[in-house]
Amino acid sequence: MISAGLVKKINILSLLIAIAAVVLLPLKKEIWYDESVSILCSKGITYDTHDLFAGSAMINGLAIEQLNTPHNVFNATVADNGNSFLFNICLHWLAPLAGNSIPAYMLLSKLCGIATLLAFFVLCNLFLKDSLFTAIAILLLAADINFMGMSHEIRAYAMGSLFTTLAGIYYYKFTYEREKPIYIFLLSLFCVAAVLSHYLSLYVILVFLGCLILTKKTSLASVKNIIALIIPIAVIVVYFYFSYIGLKYMSAQNAAITHRAAAKGFSFLHVLLRSMALGSTDFSVVFSAF
Repeated sequence: MISAGLVKKINILSLLIAIAAVVLLPLKKEIWYDESVSILCSKGITYDTHDLFAGSAMINGLAIEQLNTPHNVFNATVADNGNSFLFNICLHWLAPLAGNSIPAYMLLSKLCGIATLLAFFVLCNLFLKDSLFTAIAILLLAADINFMGMSHEIRAYAMGSLFTTLAGIYYYKFTYEREKPIYIFLLSLFCVAAVLSHYLSLYVILVFLGCLILTKKTSLASVKNIIALIIPIAVIVVYFYFSYIGLKYMSAQNAAITHRAAAKGFSFLHVLLRSMALGSTDFSVVFSAF
């Protein structure tokens, strides 16, 4: 029988190993197009910036530097597709401290990945009560190539994972501990932060919402809990109001992709190759975890 003290030490050791993996990897990093978009948006530069320099003889460093303001970061984010504003603005503030290099730009996602592991550790202890399954869960998460990839990508995925994990902690507290308004406030606030980090976080948040409606419908309707929801809802409504232009642009992009896919037609070989690629990814995750 393993003592409780030894279990805690094993769990902490597993957490440290997972954090070390995030810190030390990858050995080599090259950026792709979407990552370059994140860097440009964090500088207040986007695809339509060239219009500002129409008629100019040259684009000098001072002109570029004048774009590098939080206001222009918001404008660049909205003009791009209204997505990943929290990540872009954090990258905007971090870059002067970390420097202008690929490892420096990647640092924000690494920090988010480490913070996600810490939050996941707390969440596991809430569910699993300091058992060895916490260590297994952490190592499985660290071995997942999607998590590890997001933690080393200059995109907002790792930040979205962090906020959804934090939201999960307060979902657990509200559902299984006490129905305190502060828990529903923090749950909703982290959900909003996740959406403002990356829209794909919305799928996880809809699961939270559906579960709360099914299990805590009466509690959610209390006056205190409704008041706790006012600020998070107001934040998301205001942001979507200002990012409407970017949402329309993203919608147009998706429509163009759908049109090209329809024109190209169905290809059995293409589907087979994509399935094989996905299968190889799944197998690599499973075998590396065990």
